[in-house]
Amino acid sequence: MKKVLAVYLSIVMSFICCSGVFSADTENPSDTLKEMGILKGYPDGSLHLEDTITRAEATALLVRLDNLEFNSSSAFKDMHGHWAEKEVSMAYAAGLVEVTGEETFSPDAKVTVQEFVKMVVTLLGYKDIAESRGGYPVGYLSHANMLGVFHGLKF
Repeated sequence: MKKVLAVYLSIVMSFICCSGVFSADTENPSDTLKEMGILKGYPDGSLHLEDTITRAEATALLVRLDNLEFNSSSAFKDMHGHWAEKEVSMAYAAGLVEVTGEETFSPDAKVTVQEFVKMVVTLLGYKDIAESRGGYPVGYLSHANMLGVFHGLKF
């Protein structure tokens, strides 16, 4: 999934959560998200929006978007010392991500649409409904579609 899609979803969710943040004269919404601390970028300040987003990047983006705050140690063996360890730990505590059988997270793997949808639907508070509609991934995808979260996007 391209980072542009994740930025687009962040903008949509920001409108929902923070109405009034963006105005008609906002030239580059990614700059606004950077100023808000939602997008942090690489050490050189670039965002690499043309790259495919990783699981760690997607998780960190959504945790920052919702201002999640949990005191949690890493449940994932492969997250110790990783730049997104804190955000992934908070996402785990909030139920956005889960431990796999190997207790790993695979932070540098590319996030799938299904994984990102699960995080977004859960973050919006619809986990129980999505689970009742068939769980992962079908229940989450169908509920996100019903909510119109991805209206106008092509996968």
